[in-house]
Amino acid sequence: MGPLLNCHGTPLPTNSSITSSAIAVTGVEEKDLPLEENLDAISKISRELRNSGKGQTVPLTADLQSGYGDRLEEGVRKVIELGVVGIDLEDSVGLRRMQGVDEQVDRIKRVTEVAKKHGVDGFVVTVKTKTMLFRKPIEETIFRGRRGPRCAPTGMGTGMDNDEVKRFVDAFDGRLSVKLMPGAEKSAVDEFRRMGVARITMEDGLRRETMPTIAWRLDELLGKIEYS
Repeated sequence: MGPLLNCHGTPLPTNSSITSSAIAVTGVEEKDLPLEENLDAISKISRELRNSGKGQTVPLTADLQSGYGDRLEEGVRKVIELGVVGIDLEDSVGLRRMQGVDEQVDRIKRVTEVAKKHGVDGFVVTVKTKTMLFRKPIEETIFRGRRGPRCAPTGMGTGMDNDEVKRFVDAFDGRLSVKLMPGAEKSAVDEFRRMGVARITMEDGLRRETMPTIAWRLDELLGKIEYS
């Protein structure tokens, strides 16, 4: 399988990237997250990345949800100004309906045009498909993924077995992003790599994994935990 490509056919860096998780910063559920709060959270993550000295070496991508309707170009422009080099873009209108295939392809083109206008040649759009959520057949997912530009990998949720993952990898020539479940072992990552998956995302999985530990530590500090 070939490497994941940006929208100009150049292989993407193979090092880890950070995808902003506005849910972790704001505590607002994804479906209720306004653009302004999303941008505020992204700006905080971007600032911390710069302050750590890794702003030039660790790519920052952002989840733009369903694109915020008519504000898609505005959202893309503002995240680029915050140092973002790629976005996740859902192919549904919230939980109401799927975007039409041609409509989604047009939205990807709109995103890349904004990025090019602002001098970001390597901007990446990962299409987070909701076909599984809407109980669409595998064939529709493959059709949607193949209709998009080669620079737009298809992002899948969980619930797939290895045979399905391999089928998607083959169908998309490796341009597949898979969500990793909280608590997953390194062996799962190794298996995805072996099958040719281009990208693995945890979304807010790290927050879900670490919050119980943080809560326990706070209770300990506040004296709410007694040891016998």
